[in-house]
Amino acid sequence: MSPDWLMVIATLIYVFFTGKLLKETIKLREVETSPFITVYIQPFKHSNLLELVIENIGKSPAYNVKVTYDESIKQRWNKENIKLPELNINYLSVNQKLNYFIGKYSQNLETLPIDIAYNSKDKRQFNEKINYNFASSQLDISIPYEIEQLNKNFDKLVDAIEKVGNTDK
Repeated sequence: MSPDWLMVIATLIYVFFTGKLLKETIKLREVETSPFITVYIQPFKHSNLLELVIENIGKSPAYNVKVTYDESIKQRWNKENIKLPELNINYLSVNQKLNYFIGKYSQNLETLPIDIAYNSKDKRQFNEKINYNFASSQLDISIPYEIEQLNKNFDKLVDAIEKVGNTDK
């Protein structure tokens, strides 16, 4: 093979790998500049009251956020006196979290499929379906919030007393 053909082959290989690198760079930029919305359920301050939390854990704001559920799921959860809110949020900033009370804890609940649709600033559309497994989420409603706060304050007090004791030596 002549050196010219070797140069042509090397150039084609270089072009091929440069194209792959370009695609990966574009995807990385999209991830770094995209919103990412998550929805979950948690107890409100370790009580038996539940709250639905929607949060933007992405790198940019989300626009026109819509959270919906299948009608059969809503009806089943309504039988347990839990009201799932259909949400339409115009703007959700980075790290913004919104909480909605939905009802009292029930052991009869299993999974909750949640449909989420939202846009980025540059009008890219995102559609996701979260299958929240309520049964295995291990909601800790065993410790009342006030007792937990008292324990934390007591620990802080013990630490402060130990620091004072250490400065006397």
